Formats: sequence, C-alpha cells, structure tokens
Amino acid sequence: MNLLEILLLFCGFFTVLIVSGVSSQDLSIVVDPPKPSLSQSIFINCTTDVMSKKIQSFSIYRGKEEILTFDPTSRPRVQWSDESLKDHFTFFKDLKKQTTLSLQVKNPVCTDGNIYKCLLSAKNKDPKEAQERVDFYVPKNGVELTQNKATNCFNVDITCIGHAGNPPETMGWFKKTPDHNEFASIDASYITANMDFSTEDCSNTRKERLVYKPTEDERDLIIKCGFGDMTKEVTMRMPGQRPQDVTLMYKGKPEVGGELELNCTGKITEIHNYTIIFYKRTEMNTQITKIMAAVKDEKSVQLDDCTTMVTKLVTYSPTQEDKGLELMCRITGADRLSSDAMQVIDVQGLFVVPTGITPDHVPDGDGDDMDKDNEMDHDDKNTDDNMPDESTVVPEPEPEGSDEDEEPKTEGEPKEDKGAKEKPKTDTSVSENSSGMLREYCLLIFATALLVMV
Repeated sequence: MNLLEILLLFCGFFTVLIVSGVSSQDLSIVVDPPKPSLSQSIFINCTTDVMSKKIQSFSIYRGKEEILTFDPTSRPRVQWSDESLKDHFTFFKDLKKQTTLSLQVKNPVCTDGNIYKCLLSAKNKDPKEAQERVDFYVPKNGVELTQNKATNCFNVDITCIGHAGNPPETMGWFKKTPDHNEFASIDASYITANMDFSTEDCSNTRKERLVYKPTEDERDLIIKCGFGDMTKEVTMRMPGQRPQDVTLMYKGKPEVGGELELNCTGKITEIHNYTIIFYKRTEMNTQITKIMAAVKDEKSVQLDDCTTMVTKLVTYSPTQEDKGLELMCRITGADRLSSDAMQVIDVQGLFVVPTGITPDHVPDGDGDDMDKDNEMDHDDKNTDDNMPDESTVVPEPEPEGSDEDEEPKTEGEPKEDKGAKEKPKTDTSVSENSSGMLREYCLLIFATALLVMV
C-alpha cells in the first residue's frame, strides 16, 4: 500500500467521524449560565444543524407549556402561544450556518425553574427532542440544632434545621462517644424528614428530627447534623432522670412497741440496679440514720415502654427513742440519681424523761429516778427525797429489863437504884436484828441519793 492510499484511507475515516458527529448533534439545548440565579437573566439556546428552509417547525416548551414555535413557511414565522409571554421572554434567532433559537428569561422567578424542551420537525427526518432542567442555584446557608423536650423514655430528641440551598443538599446525622475519635452514621430509621421550598428565593429548607434511645455504652453521646463541612453538634449527657413521684405511706398505730408497715413507691426508667432504702431522724438524734427494717415485699410493674413503678414494703417498730420521728425513703436509679419522700409521725406511749436525764435512764414507775444495781439487789428500795438523812436517824429505845448479855447477879447483892443505873455500854457487836440492819439501810439511802445527784 503506497502513501497515497494510506492518506485516502485516513481521510475517509475522519470524514465518517465528522459526519457521524454532526448527525449526533442534530439538536441540542444549552442553558446559559450553567448555574442560573435569580439575580441575572438566563438564556435557553436550542440549536440544530438543519438549515432553516428544511425546518417544518421548531418549538420551545417550559414543562408542558409551549412558549413559541418557529415556522419558516408561515407569517409571522415566530408564533407565541400567548402574547403576554413577550413581557417575560425575549426571542432571538440565528439562521446562518446553523439554526439557533434563543429564549431569554429577562427577570427570572422561582416558577421559571422547570424542564425546558426543544422540539424539531424537519423534512424527511424523524422528530427530535432535547431537554434541560433549569434550577436556580442557591448556596446552602447554615444549620440550626434544637434539643426538644425530653420524652418519657428520656431519648435523644433533636431537630436539625438546615438551609439546604438549591439544588437541596442532603443532610447527614452522626454520633460518637467521648472515647471514640470517629463519628458513625445514625441509621435513617430514627429520622423523620420534611423539606419546604421557598418561592421567594428558590431555597429549600430541610427539617429533620432524630428520636434515638442510646445504649448503655452511649451515656455521654455527641450528636452532629448538617451538610458536609457545615454542621452543628451537641453533647447529650444521658443518665438523664431522677425517680419520679416518690411517695412514703404507713399503716398501723404509731406507738412504742407497735408495728408500722412502711410503703415506698416511685417511677424509674431503668429497672436494673435501683435501690430503695428507709431512713429515720428523731429529736434525740438529728442525724439521718438507716433503718434496718424487715422487708415484707418488693416488686416492680411496667407502666409503659419507658416507665416502671417500683414498690418496697417493710415493717418497723417504734422505740422509746423515737420522739419527733421523721421517716424517709430514698429511691436511687441505675444512674445514681435519687429522689426522697418523708413522713413525720407522732409516736404514742413515750415515757416522760426528766430534764437532764439521758434517754438511756428510763424511770421504772416506782417514783424514784432510776433502777440501779443496788436497787435491784435490795428489792428496788424507794429513794424518796422525804426519807431521813443518815445523820438524823434516832435509834430505837431498848426494851426494859436486863440485857441478854448482862452478867447474872448473886443473891444478897443489893439492887441498884434506877436513877443510879449505869449508862448503856457502847458495844461494837450490835444486835443483827436492830442496829446492824438499820446501819445498812441508812447506807443504802445515802448511796442512792448520791447516784441521783450524779
């Protein structure tokens, strides 16, 4: 194959390419500028390589509405579907090397955003159609994030409002915990979305709501929403709720030695690891102390998907120390947040404790101050203040006649006068039935008086 044949072959090949390229571009439509906005005019340019004398009709549509038709055989050659459209559009044509119809939108409004079509009918050719959508470009502009009022379950409930622009951007939702570096996408099943279109500025506003119940590992959760690099985030600290509607009720007669039933109830959201504890405080002991009460019953009832009613029933017997009794129950949830309820109870049957006597010293009812060891040893002797002091005790007079220890007298020995009778001898061996018992009794009185004074 010589050089000439090779050149002819290449020329034929390029001719085929050129012809096929021209035929594939029989009809085209171009929007200028490519990203139209409301601030400037736009042009819809329909172009065909078919010469105007071979055109039967050349029309431009906005959606399903015909705007105008070019027919070279009719007069006038440009037919408007409605003369009022001339106020909004301007028509240009170029019939030189190609046939070009240009439609200018002079003052665009949002309703001009639509699908524009060019329809061409030519002699000995099938009808052709080309179309292009016109969307007025509006940039996205900010994100607002709002935390909604907590639901019964204390879920994450967030609304994200984004000015999505036009064409509207897609909003994304992401989450992570403080111990993770990367955000993870939130499943779309937790999200409800709405979008509003503004006919004033052709912008779209996305309003999406996330309702999501965190897992146990997501107590401190960071939520992020928005468009690409334009996002907002919020940290949700979830161990969210104190026990609600905590009440303390009692049954029984509040008296010393009696038995009270204490019933504590409340509502919680997490059924595991909760506690119900009873406490008390009295006038004698102003510190709140835990009651070691006997548990009769403890149960829980599921009220709905989010709330559980918990109840604990215990018994408690008031004591002499329960003057001014204040009972309290405390319910603590799994998140260690707690709520209390309190009852003040007037306990009956309390002994009146004299001023200055501690509660441990309780009167024994016999008129003295207290039971002491020596009282118990001596049949609880009365220590009335009217009893005589040991120094004032007068010994009982001795009976007339001779003493049993007196030595016998011999016969013929004269009897002594009564006036000359010897003074009684002071003997250390006093009779056990008289002086000894009296001394012990006096000592007992003295010791008891000392104890009372202490």
